Amino acid sequence: MTSNKDLSDRFRDIDEFQLDNSRKLYGYQWFLDAVNFYVTQSKNVINLLVVPCRSRLYVFGDSHSQILPSKRGLIKISVGPITLHRAGKEGETESLARSAFSWPRKLHKLPYPKPCQDSTLIVSFGEIDFRVHVAKESVRQHSTPEAIIGGLLESALSVVMQLKNLYGCKIIFMGVIPPTDQHMDARFPISGRIEQRIAWVATFNQELDYRLKSLPELRARVLDVSSDFKNEDGSLNSKFSDGTVHYGLIAGGRFLKSALDLAGLIV
Repeated sequence: MTSNKDLSDRFRDIDEFQLDNSRKLYGYQWFLDAVNFYVTQSKNVINLLVVPCRSRLYVFGDSHSQILPSKRGLIKISVGPITLHRAGKEGETESLARSAFSWPRKLHKLPYPKPCQDSTLIVSFGEIDFRVHVAKESVRQHSTPEAIIGGLLESALSVVMQLKNLYGCKIIFMGVIPPTDQHMDARFPISGRIEQRIAWVATFNQELDYRLKSLPELRARVLDVSSDFKNEDGSLNSKFSDGTVHYGLIAGGRFLKSALDLAGLIV
């Protein structure tokens, strides 16, 4: 069974690969990375083909997309430590999704099952924004945290609309995980007091849920499972984390079950 420490190491590996812009595009390491990529893509395609389109579950976004346990018909694609602010820019999420759910350009003729109208796509962005950028940007822009959060709400709606226009499928936006100050290191910088970040995340999740419910044509909802995994002050309970800023195994399993239930209610 995969441990929470294993999950934490996996998330670090994902982020390190995405952030290491100095990696050379040749040599032994490049060969191993290429082999791993094609093996993973092949497994993803097979995993999607063995179930009907309506049962396929695509998970896409930052490293929080990796918290769900494995399941037939489910694939998980991390696009690295990308902020919600960036993902919400015009065409950005569409470009990321096209790359995530396809073979490389030279192999574009190979089949890759894309999400259809009856498929469900879970998207995760935002944790980085609330851990670091809301506090920093409100100072840099001589603005308020509320104004920055308002911009992130618009970014989230843009992400949903880009995916809706691209695939027309059901969309579940993963509620931003409760903040934490526990077991942190230099890999996970923080800006803003914990009580501020807790309030900001709660406001964002609630407001985005309200907005998506008021737009049924988007076929999108927020799924926030944090109520059972928080401390009394609203911060992430470390028992249900991977030791850093991600949910651990128990919460990941709960999220998957809740996502399947919610997908059945989206028409």
